[in-house]
Amino acid sequence: MIHLIFALLCLISGFLSSYPLLSILSWLSLYLAFLLFWRPNEPKVIFFGLAFFWLTIPIKLFYADIYDIPYESLTRSNNIVEVTYVSILGYVIFMLGIYFPIRTYRRKLDYSVKQFLQYYDDSKVTRIYVYAFLATNVIQGALFLIPGLSQLLFGFIQLKLGFIFLLIFSIQVSKRNAVIGYGIIAFEVIISFFSIFSNFKDIIISVIVSITFFDIFVNRKRLVYFILGTLACGYLFLVWQEVKGEYRAYLTGGEKSQEIKAERTDALKYLSVLFSNAQILGNNKLIYSTVDRIGYIEFFAQSTNRVPTQIPHEEGEIWTDNVLHILMPRIFFPGKKVIDDSEMVNKYCIQRVSQNKGATFSLGFMAESYIDFGWYWMYLPIFLLGLVFGGMYKFIMQRAPNYLWACIGVTPLWFNIACNGTPGTKILGWLFTYVIALVLFKRFMIVPIDKLIRKKQPVTEE
Repeated sequence: MIHLIFALLCLISGFLSSYPLLSILSWLSLYLAFLLFWRPNEPKVIFFGLAFFWLTIPIKLFYADIYDIPYESLTRSNNIVEVTYVSILGYVIFMLGIYFPIRTYRRKLDYSVKQFLQYYDDSKVTRIYVYAFLATNVIQGALFLIPGLSQLLFGFIQLKLGFIFLLIFSIQVSKRNAVIGYGIIAFEVIISFFSIFSNFKDIIISVIVSITFFDIFVNRKRLVYFILGTLACGYLFLVWQEVKGEYRAYLTGGEKSQEIKAERTDALKYLSVLFSNAQILGNNKLIYSTVDRIGYIEFFAQSTNRVPTQIPHEEGEIWTDNVLHILMPRIFFPGKKVIDDSEMVNKYCIQRVSQNKGATFSLGFMAESYIDFGWYWMYLPIFLLGLVFGGMYKFIMQRAPNYLWACIGVTPLWFNIACNGTPGTKILGWLFTYVIALVLFKRFMIVPIDKLIRKKQPVTEE
Protein backbone atom coordinates (compact mmCIF):
# COMPACT_ATOMS: atom_id res chain seq x y z
CA MET A 1 0.00 0.00 0.00
CA ILE A 2 2.71 2.45 1.02
CA HIS A 3 4.67 1.70 -2.15
CA LEU A 4 1.61 2.56 -4.25
CA ILE A 5 1.17 5.84 -2.35
CA PHE A 6 4.74 6.90 -3.10
CA ALA A 7 4.32 5.92 -6.76
CA LEU A 8 1.17 8.07 -7.01
CA LEU A 9 2.91 11.00 -5.28
CA CYS A 10 5.78 10.81 -7.78
CA LEU A 11 3.37 10.61 -10.71
CA ILE A 12 1.11 13.48 -9.58
CA SER A 13 3.96 15.71 -8.43
CA GLY A 14 5.94 15.10 -11.62
CA PHE A 15 2.89 15.91 -13.75
CA LEU A 16 2.00 19.14 -11.91
CA SER A 17 5.47 20.48 -11.16
CA SER A 18 7.35 23.08 -13.12
CA TYR A 19 10.44 20.99 -12.31
CA PRO A 20 9.19 17.39 -12.73
CA LEU A 21 12.56 15.69 -12.23
CA LEU A 22 13.26 17.69 -9.08
CA SER A 23 9.86 16.85 -7.62
CA ILE A 24 10.17 13.15 -8.42
CA LEU A 25 13.67 12.97 -6.94
CA SER A 26 12.37 14.66 -3.80
CA TRP A 27 9.71 12.00 -3.27
CA LEU A 28 12.12 9.19 -4.13
CA SER A 29 14.58 10.40 -1.48
CA LEU A 30 11.83 10.21 1.15
CA TYR A 31 10.87 6.77 -0.15
CA LEU A 32 14.48 5.66 0.30
CA ALA A 33 14.33 6.84 3.92
CA PHE A 34 11.20 4.73 4.39
CA LEU A 35 12.82 1.64 2.88
CA LEU A 36 15.94 1.94 5.02
CA PHE A 37 14.52 2.99 8.36
CA TRP A 38 10.93 1.80 8.76
CA ARG A 39 12.10 -1.15 10.83
CA PRO A 40 9.80 -3.58 12.63
CA ASN A 41 10.06 -3.76 16.43
CA GLU A 42 11.91 -0.44 16.65
CA PRO A 43 10.67 3.10 17.23
CA LYS A 44 10.58 4.84 13.85
CA VAL A 45 12.91 7.48 15.23
CA ILE A 46 15.29 7.80 12.30
CA PHE A 47 12.55 7.80 9.68
CA PHE A 48 10.52 10.58 11.31
CA GLY A 49 13.64 12.64 11.96
CA LEU A 50 14.62 12.28 8.31
CA ALA A 51 11.04 12.99 7.18
CA PHE A 52 11.06 16.39 8.91
CA PHE A 53 14.56 17.04 7.60
CA TRP A 54 13.31 16.21 4.09
CA LEU A 55 10.30 18.52 4.36
CA THR A 56 12.56 21.55 4.81
CA ILE A 57 14.04 21.04 1.33
CA PRO A 58 11.21 20.75 -1.28
CA ILE A 59 8.31 22.39 0.59
CA LYS A 60 8.63 25.72 -1.23
CA LEU A 61 8.77 23.91 -4.57
CA PHE A 62 5.54 22.09 -3.71
CA TYR A 63 3.96 25.39 -2.62
CA ALA A 64 4.94 27.03 -5.90
CA ASP A 65 3.48 24.14 -7.89
CA ILE A 66 0.18 24.12 -5.95
CA TYR A 67 -0.32 27.87 -6.32
CA ASP A 68 1.04 27.90 -9.89
CA ILE A 69 3.73 30.51 -9.27
CA PRO A 70 7.40 30.44 -10.35
CA TYR A 71 9.61 28.67 -7.84
CA GLU A 72 12.30 31.31 -8.40
CA SER A 73 9.91 34.05 -7.23
CA LEU A 74 10.10 32.71 -3.65
CA THR A 75 13.83 33.37 -3.23
CA ARG A 76 16.48 36.08 -3.37
CA SER A 77 18.99 33.71 -4.94
CA ASN A 78 19.32 32.85 -8.61
CA ASN A 79 20.70 29.42 -7.66
CA ILE A 80 17.68 28.03 -5.82
CA VAL A 81 16.98 25.20 -8.30
CA GLU A 82 20.59 24.00 -8.28
CA VAL A 83 20.76 24.24 -4.49
CA THR A 84 17.56 22.21 -4.17
CA TYR A 85 19.16 19.42 -6.19
CA VAL A 86 22.31 19.68 -4.08
CA SER A 87 20.30 19.66 -0.85
CA ILE A 88 18.42 16.51 -1.87
CA LEU A 89 21.74 14.82 -2.64
CA GLY A 90 23.11 16.06 0.69
CA TYR A 91 20.02 14.61 2.38
CA VAL A 92 20.66 11.21 0.79
CA ILE A 93 24.36 11.33 1.73
CA PHE A 94 23.41 12.20 5.33
CA MET A 95 20.90 9.33 5.31
CA LEU A 96 23.50 6.85 4.03
CA GLY A 97 25.88 8.03 6.76
CA ILE A 98 23.26 7.11 9.37
CA TYR A 99 22.57 3.79 7.67
CA PHE A 100 26.20 2.65 7.41
CA PRO A 101 26.77 1.83 11.15
CA ILE A 102 23.40 0.11 11.55
CA ARG A 103 23.10 -1.62 8.17
CA THR A 104 23.80 -5.06 9.66
CA TYR A 105 22.63 -4.25 13.16
CA ARG A 106 19.61 -5.99 14.58
CA ARG A 107 19.14 -6.22 18.32
CA LYS A 108 17.11 -9.23 19.30
CA LEU A 109 13.72 -8.23 20.65
CA ASP A 110 14.47 -9.43 24.17
CA TYR A 111 11.60 -7.62 25.80
CA SER A 112 8.26 -9.01 24.78
CA VAL A 113 4.79 -7.70 25.49
CA LYS A 114 4.23 -10.73 27.68
CA GLN A 115 7.25 -9.85 29.83
CA PHE A 116 6.06 -6.27 30.25
CA LEU A 117 2.64 -7.40 31.49
CA GLN A 118 4.26 -9.92 33.79
CA TYR A 119 6.79 -7.67 35.49
CA TYR A 120 5.62 -4.05 35.17
CA ASP A 121 2.73 -2.14 36.65
CA ASP A 122 1.05 0.16 34.10
CA SER A 123 -0.35 2.40 36.85
CA LYS A 124 3.15 2.93 38.21
CA VAL A 125 4.36 3.77 34.70
CA THR A 126 1.74 6.51 34.52
CA ARG A 127 2.86 7.92 37.86
CA ILE A 128 6.53 7.85 36.91
CA TYR A 129 5.66 9.78 33.75
CA VAL A 130 4.02 12.47 35.88
CA TYR A 131 7.17 12.64 38.03
CA ALA A 132 9.32 12.97 34.89
CA PHE A 133 7.05 15.78 33.66
CA LEU A 134 7.39 17.65 36.96
CA ALA A 135 11.17 17.09 37.07
CA THR A 136 11.50 18.46 33.54
CA ASN A 137 9.70 21.64 34.54
CA VAL A 138 12.08 22.09 37.46
CA ILE A 139 15.08 21.57 35.17
CA GLN A 140 13.72 24.09 32.66
CA GLY A 141 13.50 26.64 35.43
CA ALA A 142 17.17 26.05 36.25
CA LEU A 143 18.44 26.51 32.68
CA PHE A 144 19.03 30.25 33.04
CA LEU A 145 20.15 30.02 36.68
CA ILE A 146 23.13 27.78 35.87
CA PRO A 147 24.40 28.91 32.43
CA GLY A 148 27.46 26.64 32.56
CA LEU A 149 25.27 23.53 32.87
CA SER A 150 22.45 24.65 30.58
CA GLN A 151 23.47 22.34 27.71
CA LEU A 152 23.73 19.29 29.99
CA LEU A 153 20.37 20.11 31.58
CA PHE A 154 18.88 20.38 28.11
CA GLY A 155 20.11 16.83 27.48
CA PHE A 156 17.98 15.63 30.41
CA ILE A 157 15.01 17.61 29.08
CA GLN A 158 15.40 15.78 25.76
CA LEU A 159 15.48 12.47 27.59
CA LYS A 160 12.00 13.23 28.89
CA LEU A 161 10.69 12.66 25.34
CA GLY A 162 11.78 9.05 25.75
CA PHE A 163 9.39 8.65 28.67
CA ILE A 164 6.59 9.34 26.22
CA PHE A 165 7.55 6.05 24.59
CA LEU A 166 7.37 4.31 27.99
CA LEU A 167 3.90 5.69 28.64
CA ILE A 168 2.56 4.90 25.14
CA PHE A 169 4.09 1.42 25.26
CA SER A 170 2.37 0.77 28.58
CA ILE A 171 -0.99 2.01 27.26
CA GLN A 172 -0.79 0.00 24.03
CA VAL A 173 0.31 -3.21 25.72
CA SER A 174 -1.90 -3.20 28.82
CA LYS A 175 -4.96 -1.74 27.05
CA ARG A 176 -5.53 0.28 30.21
CA ASN A 177 -5.19 3.88 31.40
CA ALA A 178 -5.49 5.27 27.86
CA VAL A 179 -7.78 8.12 28.92
CA ILE A 180 -5.53 9.05 31.85
CA GLY A 181 -2.30 8.68 29.89
CA TYR A 182 -3.36 10.64 26.81
CA GLY A 183 -5.06 13.16 29.10
CA ILE A 184 -1.73 13.81 30.83
CA ILE A 185 -0.04 14.26 27.46
CA ALA A 186 -2.79 16.66 26.35
CA PHE A 187 -2.33 18.65 29.57
CA GLU A 188 1.42 18.74 28.91
CA VAL A 189 0.79 20.10 25.41
CA ILE A 190 -1.39 22.88 26.86
CA ILE A 191 1.16 23.77 29.54
CA SER A 192 3.93 23.84 26.94
CA PHE A 193 2.44 27.00 25.47
CA PHE A 194 3.58 28.92 28.54
CA SER A 195 6.98 29.51 26.98
CA ILE A 196 8.63 31.65 24.32
CA PHE A 197 9.33 28.60 22.18
CA SER A 198 6.52 26.10 22.73
CA ASN A 199 7.59 22.47 22.42
CA PHE A 200 4.10 21.11 21.70
CA LYS A 201 5.36 19.84 18.32
CA ASP A 202 8.09 17.79 20.04
CA ILE A 203 5.52 16.13 22.30
CA ILE A 204 3.10 15.31 19.48
CA ILE A 205 5.81 13.93 17.19
CA SER A 206 7.25 11.81 20.00
CA VAL A 207 3.76 10.36 20.53
CA ILE A 208 3.58 9.46 16.83
CA VAL A 209 7.07 7.91 16.93
CA SER A 210 6.01 5.83 19.94
CA ILE A 211 2.68 4.66 18.49
CA THR A 212 4.27 3.56 15.21
CA PHE A 213 6.49 1.16 17.14
CA PHE A 214 3.54 -1.20 16.95
CA ASP A 215 2.36 -2.81 13.73
CA ILE A 216 -1.05 -1.20 13.48
CA PHE A 217 -3.55 -2.72 11.09
CA VAL A 218 -5.03 0.08 8.98
CA ASN A 219 -8.81 -0.03 8.65
CA ARG A 220 -11.35 2.63 7.78
CA LYS A 221 -11.89 3.72 11.36
CA ARG A 222 -8.18 4.17 12.06
CA LEU A 223 -7.70 5.89 8.72
CA VAL A 224 -10.39 8.41 9.66
CA TYR A 225 -8.73 8.94 13.04
CA PHE A 226 -5.38 9.44 11.31
CA ILE A 227 -6.78 12.02 8.87
CA LEU A 228 -8.62 13.88 11.64
CA GLY A 229 -5.52 13.83 13.84
CA THR A 230 -3.33 15.10 11.00
CA LEU A 231 -5.77 17.92 10.24
CA ALA A 232 -5.97 18.84 13.94
CA CYS A 233 -2.17 18.96 14.26
CA GLY A 234 -1.91 21.01 11.05
CA TYR A 235 -4.57 23.41 12.30
CA LEU A 236 -2.81 23.79 15.66
CA PHE A 237 0.50 24.52 13.93
CA LEU A 238 -1.08 27.11 11.62
CA VAL A 239 -2.88 28.84 14.49
CA TRP A 240 0.34 28.93 16.48
CA GLN A 241 2.14 30.51 13.52
CA GLU A 242 -0.61 33.14 13.36
CA VAL A 243 -0.66 34.12 17.04
CA LYS A 244 2.84 33.40 18.36
CA GLY A 245 4.23 36.87 17.65
CA GLU A 246 1.49 38.65 19.60
CA TYR A 247 1.50 36.00 22.31
CA ARG A 248 5.27 36.21 22.83
CA ALA A 249 4.99 39.98 23.12
CA TYR A 250 2.38 39.46 25.85
CA LEU A 251 4.61 36.98 27.69
CA THR A 252 7.61 39.32 27.72
CA GLY A 253 5.68 42.53 28.33
CA GLY A 254 6.56 43.83 24.87
CA GLU A 255 10.31 43.44 25.32
CA LYS A 256 12.54 41.62 22.84
CA SER A 257 13.82 39.04 25.27
CA GLN A 258 13.14 35.50 26.47
CA GLU A 259 12.16 36.49 30.01
CA ILE A 260 8.52 35.68 30.78
CA LYS A 261 6.77 38.31 32.88
CA ALA A 262 3.14 37.20 32.61
CA GLU A 263 1.38 34.85 35.01
CA ARG A 264 0.75 31.35 33.63
CA THR A 265 -3.04 31.43 34.10
CA ASP A 266 -3.37 34.88 32.52
CA ALA A 267 -1.09 33.90 29.63
CA LEU A 268 -3.07 30.76 28.80
CA LYS A 269 -6.35 32.70 28.96
CA TYR A 270 -4.91 35.29 26.60
CA LEU A 271 -3.69 32.53 24.29
CA SER A 272 -7.16 30.96 24.20
CA VAL A 273 -8.58 34.31 23.09
CA LEU A 274 -5.96 34.58 20.35
CA PHE A 275 -6.71 31.05 19.21
CA SER A 276 -10.46 31.70 19.03
CA ASN A 277 -9.94 34.91 17.03
CA ALA A 278 -7.34 33.50 14.62
CA GLN A 279 -8.34 33.58 10.96
CA ILE A 280 -6.94 30.52 9.20
CA LEU A 281 -9.20 29.70 6.27
CA GLY A 282 -8.25 31.60 3.14
CA ASN A 283 -5.27 33.22 4.86
CA ASN A 284 -2.72 32.76 2.06
CA LYS A 285 -0.23 35.02 3.79
CA LEU A 286 -0.26 32.75 6.85
CA ILE A 287 0.14 29.63 4.71
CA TYR A 288 3.16 31.08 2.94
CA SER A 289 4.74 32.32 6.17
CA THR A 290 4.35 28.79 7.56
CA VAL A 291 5.91 27.28 4.43
CA ASP A 292 8.70 29.85 4.62
CA ARG A 293 9.24 28.97 8.27
CA ILE A 294 9.52 25.24 7.54
CA GLY A 295 11.65 25.54 4.41
CA TYR A 296 15.33 25.98 5.15
CA ILE A 297 17.54 26.10 2.07
CA GLU A 298 17.18 29.82 1.36
CA PHE A 299 20.33 30.85 3.24
CA PHE A 300 22.22 27.99 1.61
CA ALA A 301 21.12 29.27 -1.81
CA GLN A 302 22.05 32.85 -0.94
CA SER A 303 25.50 31.81 0.28
CA THR A 304 26.26 30.33 -3.16
CA ASN A 305 25.86 33.82 -4.64
CA ARG A 306 28.64 35.21 -2.44
CA VAL A 307 30.91 32.19 -2.00
CA PRO A 308 33.38 31.88 -3.66
CA THR A 309 32.87 34.87 -6.02
CA GLN A 310 33.03 37.50 -3.25
CA ILE A 311 34.20 35.49 -0.24
CA PRO A 312 36.60 32.53 -0.64
CA HIS A 313 35.84 29.11 0.76
CA GLU A 314 36.89 28.81 4.41
CA GLU A 315 38.87 25.59 3.81
CA GLY A 316 37.44 23.84 6.88
CA GLU A 317 37.65 26.72 9.35
CA ILE A 318 33.92 26.69 10.19
CA TRP A 319 33.79 22.98 10.99
CA THR A 320 37.07 23.20 12.92
CA ASP A 321 35.52 25.92 15.08
CA ASN A 322 32.37 23.80 15.46
CA VAL A 323 34.35 20.85 16.82
CA LEU A 324 36.60 22.97 19.07
CA HIS A 325 33.53 24.75 20.43
CA ILE A 326 32.17 21.41 21.68
CA LEU A 327 35.52 20.25 23.07
CA MET A 328 35.70 23.37 25.24
CA PRO A 329 32.67 23.23 27.59
CA ARG A 330 31.68 26.66 28.83
CA ILE A 331 31.66 25.45 32.43
CA PHE A 332 35.46 24.99 32.13
CA PHE A 333 36.07 27.74 29.54
CA PRO A 334 33.71 30.58 30.58
CA GLY A 335 35.50 33.05 28.34
CA LYS A 336 35.20 31.10 25.09
CA LYS A 337 33.80 32.93 22.08
CA VAL A 338 30.04 33.10 21.69
CA ILE A 339 29.08 32.12 18.14
CA ASP A 340 26.51 34.49 16.66
CA ASP A 341 24.55 32.55 14.04
CA SER A 342 22.85 35.71 12.72
CA GLU A 343 26.25 37.33 12.22
CA MET A 344 27.33 34.40 10.07
CA VAL A 345 24.16 34.73 7.96
CA ASN A 346 24.89 38.42 7.42
CA LYS A 347 28.47 37.63 6.44
CA TYR A 348 27.81 34.94 3.84
CA CYS A 349 24.29 35.66 2.54
CA ILE A 350 22.63 38.38 0.47
CA GLN A 351 19.92 38.94 3.06
CA ARG A 352 20.53 40.84 6.30
CA VAL A 353 18.80 39.50 9.39
CA SER A 354 18.04 40.97 12.78
CA GLN A 355 20.43 40.25 15.63
CA ASN A 356 18.07 41.43 18.34
CA LYS A 357 17.82 39.31 21.44
CA GLY A 358 15.05 36.77 21.17
CA ALA A 359 15.52 36.15 17.43
CA THR A 360 18.18 34.06 15.78
CA PHE A 361 18.90 32.79 12.26
CA SER A 362 21.47 30.25 11.16
CA LEU A 363 23.07 29.05 7.94
CA GLY A 364 22.54 25.38 8.67
CA PHE A 365 25.18 22.67 8.60
CA MET A 366 24.85 21.96 4.86
CA ALA A 367 25.50 25.61 4.00
CA GLU A 368 28.44 25.62 6.43
CA SER A 369 29.82 22.54 4.68
CA TYR A 370 29.53 24.24 1.28
CA ILE A 371 31.17 27.44 2.52
CA ASP A 372 34.02 25.40 3.97
CA PHE A 373 34.67 22.91 1.15
CA GLY A 374 32.72 23.80 -2.01
CA TRP A 375 30.33 21.78 -4.18
CA TYR A 376 32.13 18.44 -4.06
CA TRP A 377 33.89 18.03 -0.72
CA MET A 378 30.92 19.46 1.22
CA TYR A 379 29.41 15.96 1.30
CA LEU A 380 32.25 14.60 3.44
CA PRO A 381 31.27 16.38 6.70
CA ILE A 382 27.60 15.71 5.89
CA PHE A 383 28.32 11.97 5.62
CA LEU A 384 30.49 12.01 8.75
CA LEU A 385 27.74 13.71 10.71
CA GLY A 386 25.36 10.97 9.56
CA LEU A 387 27.88 8.39 10.78
CA VAL A 388 27.82 10.03 14.21
CA PHE A 389 24.03 9.80 14.37
CA GLY A 390 24.01 6.18 13.21
CA GLY A 391 26.78 5.23 15.61
CA MET A 392 24.95 6.91 18.47
CA TYR A 393 21.71 5.08 17.67
CA LYS A 394 23.57 1.75 17.60
CA PHE A 395 25.42 2.58 20.83
CA ILE A 396 22.19 3.33 22.72
CA MET A 397 20.39 0.25 21.39
CA GLN A 398 23.28 -2.05 22.31
CA ARG A 399 24.24 -0.61 25.70
CA ALA A 400 20.79 -0.18 27.25
CA PRO A 401 19.87 -2.66 30.04
CA ASN A 402 17.01 -4.10 28.00
CA TYR A 403 15.09 -3.43 24.81
CA LEU A 404 12.48 -1.27 26.53
CA TRP A 405 15.08 1.13 27.90
CA ALA A 406 16.88 1.08 24.54
CA CYS A 407 13.71 2.34 22.84
CA ILE A 408 13.27 4.99 25.54
CA GLY A 409 16.85 6.16 24.96
CA VAL A 410 16.65 6.47 21.17
CA THR A 411 13.17 8.06 20.94
CA PRO A 412 14.40 11.68 21.46
CA LEU A 413 16.91 11.32 18.61
CA TRP A 414 14.33 12.24 15.96
CA PHE A 415 14.63 15.82 17.26
CA ASN A 416 18.38 15.87 16.55
CA ILE A 417 18.14 14.08 13.20
CA ALA A 418 15.67 16.68 11.89
CA CYS A 419 18.57 19.12 11.83
CA ASN A 420 18.50 20.86 8.44
CA GLY A 421 18.94 24.55 9.12
CA THR A 422 20.76 23.87 12.38
CA PRO A 423 24.39 25.02 12.74
CA GLY A 424 27.07 22.42 13.34
CA THR A 425 27.85 23.75 16.82
CA LYS A 426 24.32 23.11 18.04
CA ILE A 427 24.07 19.67 16.41
CA LEU A 428 27.33 18.50 17.96
CA GLY A 429 26.44 20.18 21.25
CA TRP A 430 23.06 18.45 21.43
CA LEU A 431 24.59 15.06 20.67
CA PHE A 432 27.46 15.49 23.12
CA THR A 433 25.26 16.58 26.01
CA TYR A 434 22.62 13.96 25.28
CA VAL A 435 25.24 11.20 25.44
CA ILE A 436 26.45 12.54 28.79
CA ALA A 437 22.88 12.80 30.08
CA LEU A 438 22.20 9.21 28.97
CA VAL A 439 25.38 7.87 30.60
CA LEU A 440 24.54 9.63 33.88
CA PHE A 441 20.94 8.48 33.66
CA LYS A 442 21.98 4.88 33.10
CA ARG A 443 24.53 5.01 35.91
CA PHE A 444 22.34 6.54 38.61
CA MET A 445 18.66 6.49 37.64
CA ILE A 446 17.59 3.59 35.43
CA VAL A 447 17.83 0.94 38.17
CA PRO A 448 15.79 2.85 40.81
CA ILE A 449 13.18 3.94 38.23
CA ASP A 450 12.96 0.41 36.88
CA LYS A 451 12.33 -0.87 40.40
CA LEU A 452 9.65 1.78 40.99
CA ILE A 453 7.58 0.72 37.99
CA ARG A 454 7.84 -3.03 38.61
CA LYS A 455 5.15 -5.09 40.30
CA LYS A 456 5.91 -6.01 43.91
CA GLN A 457 5.32 -9.67 43.24
CA PRO A 458 5.71 -10.60 39.58
CA VAL A 459 3.02 -12.85 38.20
CA THR A 460 4.45 -16.14 37.03
CA GLU A 461 3.16 -18.40 34.29
CA GLU A 462 1.04 -21.30 35.35
